[in-house]
Amino acid sequence: MKLFIKDLQPFSVVEDTGFKEFVNMLNPGYKIPNRHSISKTLIPAAYEKYVNEVKETISNELVTACLTTDCWTSRDNKSYIAITVHFIDNNFNLKSILLSCHSFIENHTSENLAEQINKTLDAWNLKSKIVFSVSDNAYNIQNALAQLKFKHFGIDNPLKVLQDVATRWNATFYMLERFVQLETSIRGTMGLLDNAPPCLNSDEWTAIKEFCNILRPFEEATRAVSGDQYMTASLVIVIAQGLKNVCEQMKNENYSLRTLG
Repeated sequence: MKLFIKDLQPFSVVEDTGFKEFVNMLNPGYKIPNRHSISKTLIPAAYEKYVNEVKETISNELVTACLTTDCWTSRDNKSYIAITVHFIDNNFNLKSILLSCHSFIENHTSENLAEQINKTLDAWNLKSKIVFSVSDNAYNIQNALAQLKFKHFGIDNPLKVLQDVATRWNATFYMLERFVQLETSIRGTMGLLDNAPPCLNSDEWTAIKEFCNILRPFEEATRAVSGDQYMTASLVIVIAQGLKNVCEQMKNENYSLRTLG
């Protein structure tokens, strides 16, 4: 089940010849469930199990919470809304729970958004426990939260994915860095798309994060020697020596990139 819940693999993977051979090698006696059993029986059962666990957590540990919400439209022109609550549990750990993430076919008016948020909070018995809300600065969502009488904080510049530029290597670094920053949103969106492109696995996400750590000193060096308000030639020797030292240190790091080849 974790193949589909955590790694966002398609249900059809259970029909792939290579996957069947791999599972058979691990356990010849195990019978892989078909995709229909997974989608119609196992996934709904897992959903009910986790919903009950979340309700118990909310009942026992959530006293007050902050709400975040966002609406967006996918490439295939389908609209979605997500509602999440964040709170400190009994052990003073920050927890985030996604209450709802589904298609939103109604017009994105303040009234419709307020009704959907209110309905979700009522379903979880949480409306009286929300002390603060966060969203982007779109008028409709701000007005919807105002109608619900929530204190509100708007995000002026929400992050977006970046595209690299072939003529500037550090543009690739910026693209990967932003990709890592938006990992949770990207993983969630990919899981909602009907015709999603191939999704990165856990090892590939780890590799991207390590790439960012490796490239960051070179990006800083590039930025330093690209300044136009000071003499950059005098920095070359110092920066080159610094990068050499960084590279020597990196040789001792146990990066998974070596395993991936």
